Amino acid sequence: MAEFNRERVPEGRVVPTQGSEAPTAKEPIVSISPERQPLDHRAINHDVAVFTTHPIVGSGLPLWLPAGAVIRHELELFAAEIARHDGCMAVYSPVLAKRALFETSGHWAKFSEHMFPPMRIGGDEFVLRPANCPHHAIIYPRSTD
Repeated sequence: MAEFNRERVPEGRVVPTQGSEAPTAKEPIVSISPERQPLDHRAINHDVAVFTTHPIVGSGLPLWLPAGAVIRHELELFAAEIARHDGCMAVYSPVLAKRALFETSGHWAKFSEHMFPPMRIGGDEFVLRPANCPHHAIIYPRSTD
């Protein structure tokens, strides 16, 4: 494995200041150079009101405000344009599936302790998906007919 070299980090990138040690709650985990501080997302958000958060929603879960929704939408359009240019075609799948799908794919055995618990609906157990691939493995054979 290559060793981390701070000198090779591109200008403006945020890099850890604490090495490999886990920071405490009072220690900063990143260092932002003074000339880059005006580009800090917290300062930009304060000025432009892109998103808000609330403890009852959950830490790190942004609530997109109108300006942020516009930015997010434009980024989604840009990503979709790049994907189309590269030959990708969009598909959509549900955010949950029967537990059996994840057992068949191997995701249940490998990730179940990190997944939300199953929900009983009717006589079946459903699970929020940890990944798109099990659903897409069902879609793929049908798309090649």
